[in-house]
Amino acid sequence: MARDLTRETLKRKVVELEKRLAEYEKKGVANNIREAAVSLGKIVEMGDDGIIVFDEDSRIEFANQMASNILGVSEESIIGSEFYQLIGKSDQEFLTDMVARGSGVGQKFCTEMAIRTPRGDLIQAEVCIAPSKTDDGESITYAYIRDVTERKKYENDLKESEEKYRNLFERVRHGIYISAKEGRFIDCNPTLLEMLGYENKEELLKIDITKDLYTKPEDRLAFQRFIEKQGFVKDLEVAFKKKNQEKIAVLLTAHVKRDEKGMIAGYEGIMIDISERKRMEKELREANEFLTRLIESSVDGIIVADMEGKVLIFNKGA
Repeated sequence: MARDLTRETLKRKVVELEKRLAEYEKKGVANNIREAAVSLGKIVEMGDDGIIVFDEDSRIEFANQMASNILGVSEESIIGSEFYQLIGKSDQEFLTDMVARGSGVGQKFCTEMAIRTPRGDLIQAEVCIAPSKTDDGESITYAYIRDVTERKKYENDLKESEEKYRNLFERVRHGIYISAKEGRFIDCNPTLLEMLGYENKEELLKIDITKDLYTKPEDRLAFQRFIEKQGFVKDLEVAFKKKNQEKIAVLLTAHVKRDEKGMIAGYEGIMIDISERKRMEKELREANEFLTRLIESSVDGIIVADMEGKVLIFNKGA
């Protein structure tokens, strides 16, 4: 009898322990779920994307704080409102098509579009639509909205700046170039093509600068040593040869071009053709020399003075 009582007592204790264990495990799972939900909530609120969840009738069931910030309305006023009404009816057909294309397949479709917010602001946004289904088979859609207004403005400003630079690059009446350290042109403007006698840019980009441009290859090496030591050169006079081998005098102003590691990758600069100026200087010098010899060889006394009577030239006969 005592043995049966002990057995019954043990059974009851086992049942009681199993019950307590089940409750403990249940509580542990609940805690894990709660902790996961809290962590997920923090992640949702930490991102740069506005997140909106709406049902098959386009009624919003969830919106995070970033969605509220982007659209300029409170989270409370977003919940229950109609998604397409909230972001502007103009793109409803397009977004509806995105939802339909991804319905039930778990895909995400993204596009950039202008959104008129409820407060009347026009923003540039990247919108991603991710249709899905619940465990009960009901349609549900996740919409991710990122305000890219500042990025688009930066991109547009950069594009305008590049266009202005390109216009200046193309129109300036001096030769402008970018070259690699190894001795090839990377880019140039039309003036440089005209200056060097090449028909098109592709033709010039193929030449070996040291061999095909410099009349003296050692001048190229001297240029590289100087510019890489100082970082730039200014008004360096060099002798170049055109495509037809005609020699021209050029004033070269350039600076080094560095890569992302700070190493010298090439050079950017301006070439000014001074051949005509050099020719005129030579003619003027020769004319002065001729005039000087003429005066010196004259048997007559010659004196040349300015309007104030200051003597400029005189010969031995004077």
